[in-house]
Amino acid sequence: MKNDYRMDFECCIRQFLGDEAYHIADFANDDTSARLWYRKCIKKMKKRVDSLDTTTRHKEMLLMELNDLEERLKQKKVLGSKELVVDLFQLISRLFGYDVVSGKIYNEPFYHQTYGQYFMEETSWKKAGKNWHEIHTEETKNVITWKKSICRVLKEKGLNENTIARILNITEYQVKKMRHNL
Repeated sequence: MKNDYRMDFECCIRQFLGDEAYHIADFANDDTSARLWYRKCIKKMKKRVDSLDTTTRHKEMLLMELNDLEERLKQKKVLGSKELVVDLFQLISRLFGYDVVSGKIYNEPFYHQTYGQYFMEETSWKKAGKNWHEIHTEETKNVITWKKSICRVLKEKGLNENTIARILNITEYQVKKMRHNL
């Protein structure tokens, strides 16, 4: 019995392209269509690599791996080939920070969420039974409370408003305003 990976294909492509790739599972077995969808994903990957905060060499190597993968996808009968698997492993090794053939990690992957991504994650605020605005207001109050507390401690340590502003990444005026509202 042949392994039916059509839904895996659709889910994989949708991770990159979202609803644009909705209901494409049947294209998984059509090499021409599948290659088209993979190339769309590679185009998006290249944009993402360009925005990574990493070394120039690491970006160049990631883009090289993506270009190799893109070239491999132009070949007939490539899907399911050992060569394609090798190209994918090369790309994955670069994403995990491996380089050359030493087995050593030369770039450390680091992931974080932006403030907007934090709120997009349903588990963080929908479970609390609150809407986005309520959580945002609550989080903002908490951040301001912490900034005031840090401001007070830094002032007690003898730092001036300018230095405190630079540490908190706010204006000196905002520091003075916080201190007067303590």
